Amino acid sequence: MGKRLVPLLSSALLAILSCGEPQTHGSASSGDGRQPVIVVTDTIGVETGDDRLTFGFITGAGMTPGGDVAVLDAQKATLQVFSPDGVELLSMGRFGPGPGEFQFPMALAVLPDGYAVSDLMGGKIVFFDSNGVFQRELTGFFPVPPVSIAASTPGTVAGVSMRVVTGEDGVPGASMILGSWGDFSEPSVVFHTIPVRMDGGRLMSRPEFEIAPGPGGSVYFAEKSDSLLLVLGFSPEGETIFSVSEPFERTPKSGEELSEESLSISLRISDGESTLERTRSRDEAPFRTVVNGIGVDPLGSVWLEMGHTGETFFRVYPPDGRSYTTVVPQGPECLSRADYSITPYGAVAREPDPLDWPKVYLLILPTESEAAQ
Repeated sequence: MGKRLVPLLSSALLAILSCGEPQTHGSASSGDGRQPVIVVTDTIGVETGDDRLTFGFITGAGMTPGGDVAVLDAQKATLQVFSPDGVELLSMGRFGPGPGEFQFPMALAVLPDGYAVSDLMGGKIVFFDSNGVFQRELTGFFPVPPVSIAASTPGTVAGVSMRVVTGEDGVPGASMILGSWGDFSEPSVVFHTIPVRMDGGRLMSRPEFEIAPGPGGSVYFAEKSDSLLLVLGFSPEGETIFSVSEPFERTPKSGEELSEESLSISLRISDGESTLERTRSRDEAPFRTVVNGIGVDPLGSVWLEMGHTGETFFRVYPPDGRSYTTVVPQGPECLSRADYSITPYGAVAREPDPLDWPKVYLLILPTESEAAQ
């Protein structure tokens, strides 16, 4: 569950996320002894009032190249773009199966030349230009389109998708594809492929990845594992440009963590029909996840949101990946449960399951000298 925060933050109530104890792999302090900080400058979203600022279920948020804020709302089936002071500039999509419409928009990618939305129920990726005008759709995905997407080169998106195939013996098999898509439902570039364990045609386990866009069309992936830190970065052509791998000892969740309920979404496919379900349930996984999220800032530093200690903090790697600094949130408690979108255009955060009402937090990141020495 998310935690409560005063909905509008003035300059006198800036939330500060400051650096914790320096690690042996890097220094957390700037050259003049100051600690690097991230500040929350404002929020977008209200409890009641203007329909344009009242959100239902935010599934994606990000900064645009021009410094505006894009917000994807699955309940409203709409992608909106706001100025930093909360003025709606663009609105795209509505509920429906037609071109430019959404049935359950699950993921957002802010492109250099527009926007892309992965519509889980619609089985498609929808593209809009920078003015919010519908451009085209990618269809033909099976079983579903990539549910995590990020910008790559203009007109393409990178993502994580599952490929299901039937072997010569009639036994189905599956693999996770880290790739990019342009004009077709088949990936134009495959960065990495990981087999998925199946038993008698049933999916037993599959790796999960977080994804983030990097400078110049590069893309970064982080595996959500309870025993491994694995981060891979690729050029648009598929060349590996960043790689960090580190084993971790599994850390059991606390009793409070195991008893917590959160919002979950599941998609059932039977006889060609798909049904989307939203329920509140407990996470049955007994161990904490090592990495909860990934982002790449305007300076090319890679931000990993760590989760293995039960407390939110970030490892910040420079582009060469040879060291890291540690940044620990010490501001509003709700941000310890937020989803962060740290991109080359800027950074925002959102609570997936807030106690009060959905909103987006506007963030300012540290400078290169502060956060990635």
